[in-house]
Amino acid sequence: MLHQLKNAEGSRKARKRIGRGMGSTFGKTSGRGHKGQRARAGNGKRGHIGFEGGQTPLQRRLPKRGFTSLNREKLSIVNLGNILKCTKLATNKLIDHASLYKAGLINHRFHRIKLLGKLNQEIPAGLTIKVDLMSHQVKKLLESKGASVEIG
Repeated sequence: MLHQLKNAEGSRKARKRIGRGMGSTFGKTSGRGHKGQRARAGNGKRGHIGFEGGQTPLQRRLPKRGFTSLNREKLSIVNLGNILKCTKLATNKLIDHASLYKAGLINHRFHRIKLLGKLNQEIPAGLTIKVDLMSHQVKKLLESKGASVEIG
């Protein structure tokens, strides 16, 4: 049964044998025509992204802008509202880098932390926060509500 299977008639074509003499119709230039970019080896420019037929490509015509600083300070920004809503944090204990990372409020263990927030938030008594940076408004709010704030 299986040994009798054959390909359908006309489904398999013999490969084109190029460069095998003038009688084959693919001799001499091997079907590439005479001279020019497409007659040469390594001519696959047509499918390349950004190739515009020899015209200067768009990415080379446009000017370069700006730069990326290698010394950029890496910050993790935490919102005061998120700290107060988070059930994994005990608001009567010290809230610092390690506790914020454990609670999943920051993703990077070694980035500095900046605390931001809104002024209309309820602050529980005995809250102690230690972060690297915070906005002036949040600092005033926390100190006015009796929370302990450590920066640095």
